[in-house]
Amino acid sequence: MEEIEVHGKGEVRNRSNRTDLSADGDRTDLANIGKKQVLKRRFGFMSMIGFSCTLMATWAGLLTYFAGPLMNGGSAGSVYGFIFSWFGVITVMCSLAELASMAPTAGGQYHYVAMLSPESCQKILSYIAGWATVCAWQATVSAVCLPLATIVQGLVILNYPNYAAERWHATLMAYAFILLALFVNTYLNKYFNKIEGMILILYIIGFFGVVISLSALSEHITAEAVFHSWNNGGGWESMSLAWFVSLAAFAGAFAGADGATHMAEEIHNASVVVPRSMVTSVIINGVFGFAALIAILFSITDLEGAFASPTGYPFMAVFQSAAGVKGATVMTCTIVCLGTFGSWALLATASRQMWAFARDNGLPGSGHLSRIEPKSALPWYAIAVTIGINFLIPLIYIGSATGFNAVISLLVSSFYISFVIPCYLLLWRRLSGAIKEPTPGGDTGFKNTPGSRRLIWGPWRMPKIVGIVFNAIACGFATIILAFSCFPSTAVVDKTTMNYSSVVTGGVIVLAMVYYVVHGRKVYLGPTIEIEA
Repeated sequence: MEEIEVHGKGEVRNRSNRTDLSADGDRTDLANIGKKQVLKRRFGFMSMIGFSCTLMATWAGLLTYFAGPLMNGGSAGSVYGFIFSWFGVITVMCSLAELASMAPTAGGQYHYVAMLSPESCQKILSYIAGWATVCAWQATVSAVCLPLATIVQGLVILNYPNYAAERWHATLMAYAFILLALFVNTYLNKYFNKIEGMILILYIIGFFGVVISLSALSEHITAEAVFHSWNNGGGWESMSLAWFVSLAAFAGAFAGADGATHMAEEIHNASVVVPRSMVTSVIINGVFGFAALIAILFSITDLEGAFASPTGYPFMAVFQSAAGVKGATVMTCTIVCLGTFGSWALLATASRQMWAFARDNGLPGSGHLSRIEPKSALPWYAIAVTIGINFLIPLIYIGSATGFNAVISLLVSSFYISFVIPCYLLLWRRLSGAIKEPTPGGDTGFKNTPGSRRLIWGPWRMPKIVGIVFNAIACGFATIILAFSCFPSTAVVDKTTMNYSSVVTGGVIVLAMVYYVVHGRKVYLGPTIEIEA
């Protein structure tokens, strides 16, 4: 292979089907999209399933914030809302999985957008997708670590009712979770794949331990109360509108489903393993999440009492009602442990995505953020900046819980901005017949001149009709979630119930565009060609 330096617009290319499982094959895949192999490939299919499942931790997350969908939708709305969202997320991930198989790069969505976009808007659309993905992943670290800290405070209150929970206590505990994630991502990095494989076992054991205990020990309400009880506690004009408002919470339960994409350059046989792990982890998390949701809904015999729990978390009151204080402590500790494991994967993914976007000069300070430390093959600068950002965000919580929630409210909206653009572009390219079948000789069909790109399907793809249907549903679903992720929980809002997602997300986009106009447009040329296959 011949290394080249490209100073013009970076073209994005693809490559044909491949069954080679060797390191040379993975390097060739990267070279075919113009990127050098600089990270070490340690992950396989099972370790990446563990990584992706604990990163989402859908069933554990649902137990901690099921109160919102109960207010807008009720028990019945929660059941059907989860099923709707689960299927919608599957269609989105199947669509992204096809793109991940075509271009297995840590850049993910912004790279796909650049690959699929018309020449006239390639730069700006991929730039928007890149910033949305960076913001979403940076927010996830604090969005998990700070709530973990408040759950620990709830545990202390459960066992020692006289404890006075202070917000600064939670911030310091969030720092402890973040620093532990840093330790695992750096000093234990060479064992990370083995750790994630073991965590998958703990994830499954924890699920059965909590759900079976909750189902066996608690008193149960009737099936009629679970599957036919609707609620419009937000005061919306109709029950349908209230139900749609609740969907963003269930979509958020699958946040991070694209995590394997951003670890693609550290996965063996990435063009096959990445799409398989994305789809498989969503299916597994959906099954576990639905089971946990049904278990908790059948176990809520005193809804008002659960909402009034001094721990601040209704699920702890349900646990306590079923298993007593000690049993509730054990079950809650299981959720805290899974959340801790998930924070390790979140830090890894957030830093890799930031590094990848910086590699193409999409961020301020890209020259530093794109550096790889040779000995460990880790993006230390990207990791350090991710830690710094997520040390700052929990500081907001000390002054205002509303302010902290406002910052992390961009999580769902930013994720779905990064999803909706490539999904629409993929549907357009698919219907226009622009994506070709792979050739037996392995031709990439690439020429580094404007208008010469050829898109070729990767090893993982859906059948033609299924692909069209799933792509279309993914576009519709992502649009719905993006719109309703900006709705508040109640029709009449004040400063504490306002959903600041549109304000924060819009503000970030405005700042990104200002940077783009002032400097970014001069250095960001889309995914650049670093190496020639």
